[in-house]
Amino acid sequence: MLVMAMEAAHQQSDRKANIRGYPFKDIPIKKALVIPGTDSEVVAQLYFRPKRERIDGFLAWGVFRICAYENMEWSDICDGLIAIEYDCSVLSGLDKPG
Repeated sequence: MLVMAMEAAHQQSDRKANIRGYPFKDIPIKKALVIPGTDSEVVAQLYFRPKRERIDGFLAWGVFRICAYENMEWSDICDGLIAIEYDCSVLSGLDKPG
């Protein structure tokens, strides 16, 4: 599930910078995302709200929420915060301090 949030953050990242990682925080997992052993499809929805300002080599924490459609209703799977940690030694020329 968290890979969905990582991919959303990656799509919003600075393409000229090297990424060191994707730190997470405050992630309550409310229930498991059940993958049935049949041909039934699994429907999941990711909501992602990025922030653009940088703070000490990080993109400010973005908010995400993952929901699943099961038994004719939507339910929360998890939510939390994710950031992009950039390698500050190789940031693009526009992003270097001073």
